[in-house]
Amino acid sequence: MRTGPTPQCARCRARLASDNSTDVCGGCRTALRRLLAEPPQLDQEFWNSTEMRAALSTWHFGKVLRAYRKHPAHGRTLPQEVMGTWLGLTQTQLSRLENGTAPQELDRLIYWARTLRIPPELLWFRIPDDARSAGRPALPRSEPDIRPRAAEERYRVTDWERRTFLSKGIAASSLPSLGLQDLRHIVAALDDARKYADSAVVQHFRDQLASCALDDGNRGPRGTLPRVLGLLAAVEAMYEHAKADVRAQLLVLGALGAEFAGWLYRDIGMLNVSDHWRDRAVERAREAGDRTLEAYALLRKSQGCWDTRDAHRMGELAREAQACGRSVPRHMKAEAVQQEARSLAMLGESATVVDGKLDEACARVTEAGPAEWGGLTGTGYSELTLRLQTAICLTEAGQPARAAQIYRHRLAEGSLSYRDTGYFSALMATSLALSGEPAEAVKVGLSALRIAEETSSARTLRELLRLSQSLAPWASHAAVRDFNTALRAEPAEHR
Repeated sequence: MRTGPTPQCARCRARLASDNSTDVCGGCRTALRRLLAEPPQLDQEFWNSTEMRAALSTWHFGKVLRAYRKHPAHGRTLPQEVMGTWLGLTQTQLSRLENGTAPQELDRLIYWARTLRIPPELLWFRIPDDARSAGRPALPRSEPDIRPRAAEERYRVTDWERRTFLSKGIAASSLPSLGLQDLRHIVAALDDARKYADSAVVQHFRDQLASCALDDGNRGPRGTLPRVLGLLAAVEAMYEHAKADVRAQLLVLGALGAEFAGWLYRDIGMLNVSDHWRDRAVERAREAGDRTLEAYALLRKSQGCWDTRDAHRMGELAREAQACGRSVPRHMKAEAVQQEARSLAMLGESATVVDGKLDEACARVTEAGPAEWGGLTGTGYSELTLRLQTAICLTEAGQPARAAQIYRHRLAEGSLSYRDTGYFSALMATSLALSGEPAEAVKVGLSALRIAEETSSARTLRELLRLSQSLAPWASHAAVRDFNTALRAEPAEHR
């Protein structure tokens, strides 16, 4: 029994019952239980408020969450623990999200947006329709930033054009070089694909995807992925209603774009999402009836098996790519044979068998001459690529010294992208460690780590973690300790 001044509820200031031993009334306790269970249903006025509009305009979900928590409509600031309960986050994770860099993982953004019941039309990414897109990763939705080529073409986007972009999920950065006439052509194609979608529209999106692919080696996946997903959203929006000949071109482009999205997700370490996109690439290629493109998509899936060291699946997919028929270019068949050789090496096959497959791949590349097919960028499987992949096979076959020699020679040529230089440097470092050269392995590994950090390449970081394991026999060496310390200091979001 309380004595002294009449006690009041700490939340609503109502008088507490005499037998209430807490500082919260029964009504507030019930409200708190409901609050912990799920977010409240908020009206449109809340989402249209100045605070929420300002936060949503930043395209930073952490700032959206902070504005939501602190909004005066709740009566008091919502604790981070409460919001974390709704979103499946700890208080520490939510704090980092609110104060760190903008999160980019679309599957998480979609889950959080749905949990908080944010109106889809206010978001900068696209919320998929569950009935039509079950199991498919979401595509970003954003308002275009139109930058005409000439000053005299400046204009204000009409409401119709704005609605068309938003409804089709086109990315803001996918239209940086369009003039007014080209822009209006694409808007019309998105609105009425059957009437306006043509080869010129397809070529524009192909050029933009190719530009993304060329930029990726230096910018890394986090700078490229949102733009690619926005372009794919626009391409897929035209599938259903485009004329047959244009639809066939869109399917091919969709397959190329989906494979590229799979590659980007692989590079940032989201392997399940990567597999999904690469499965879609195979489906689109088959729907288009393009056996060369199907072989290409299967081959890229085979390469992805390296990350999880799934040797059996790697070999199966490589052989499936080879079986796609005579239309498959010789360079591509050479790469498939090399992938088969790597899977055999990983499974412990004899050096004679592995070397035989590598010789076959080399012969096919030599016979092929210039690349016959090169995906988005027009660059096919080359002698340089073959040699680097051969080095991987040699390491798996127990010949790391030979592998390190190949890596050193090829990396010295300076013909790889910045990101790929880091990746193959990490593989070279592991070969050096397995050859009994820990000091050189650490030197090369630290160089690879710097590049991995700058390009946000989780793929390279995975190989550096394997390097750390290979350096275990020299764990007491100062250089190895320094390397492990530097590796542990890499942000967890990149590992």
